[in-house]
Amino acid sequence: MTRRIIDISEEPVSLSLRGGLLCLAHAEGRENTVPLHEIQALLVAHPRVSMSAMILAALSSHGVATVVCDESRRPAGVMLPLGEHGRIATRFASQACLKLPVRKKLWRQVVRAKIRNQGALLASVRGSDAGLIAMAKEVLSGDRTNVEAQAAVRYWRRIFADESFRRNPEAGGRNSLLNYGYAIVRSSIARAICGSGLHPALGLHHHSRGNPLCLADDLMEPFRPVVDQVVIQISKEVGDEVMLDRSSKRMIAAALISRLIVKGESRTCFDWQERLVKSLARVIDGDADRLWVPIFDFGSP
Repeated sequence: MTRRIIDISEEPVSLSLRGGLLCLAHAEGRENTVPLHEIQALLVAHPRVSMSAMILAALSSHGVATVVCDESRRPAGVMLPLGEHGRIATRFASQACLKLPVRKKLWRQVVRAKIRNQGALLASVRGSDAGLIAMAKEVLSGDRTNVEAQAAVRYWRRIFADESFRRNPEAGGRNSLLNYGYAIVRSSIARAICGSGLHPALGLHHHSRGNPLCLADDLMEPFRPVVDQVVIQISKEVGDEVMLDRSSKRMIAAALISRLIVKGESRTCFDWQERLVKSLARVIDGDADRLWVPIFDFGSP
């Protein structure tokens, strides 16, 4: 079953429950219904959305990540299904005690996979990986030589065939599309983290006191090129004046629920996220010493 992303940003909506359905009532009297078990994430960006505590509880019980946005339509908070896993207290304790050398080794694996995926996407859309795949091999424990940042400089100058492009979360255009896609990836991997009995605030590398999703920010890194790929596609279709609108949101959401190939196996982005998180849980439990991280096949140029 393909789980869906529900985005409420274009018009006022009133939410209610009917059996196992989430009902979305629009101002003009139109109503849509979605089975709760089909929803991966609910994004609430319009200021006039009404829902009850009962609805939030139902969404959480079905494993839905609910993302609430601020007036700029940037994520302001995420409600996650924290009670899904039966070993949650034990996992939290083991996760909190994970030794620094282990966390650094795991972060190296994450960064290597991210750079390899960036290189694979570059090779697919630009005909050359710009040396990124070779750079991935140079990442040391904890990425203490900051290869990730060096690779990013090469990557962002080439990925949109625009030397002037700079990744800036505060900017519009392509940056706003990237922000939107990354927000979905972040919330869905946070959901997978909670579903595996791990705490999203206890990161491998990210450790800001004010960040409740440090681990999600760590584990989402290899998935960023999946979002980048669809933003490239949107840019090709509409030109340089891209904007975050209903059409671009639909394309991004469709890409994130489509199937991705890893070593010949086809699964959704969310499936690969869950596999990565379960791999980390095995390391934390002491049942494995390496992390499984997806390396995507983006196809030939």
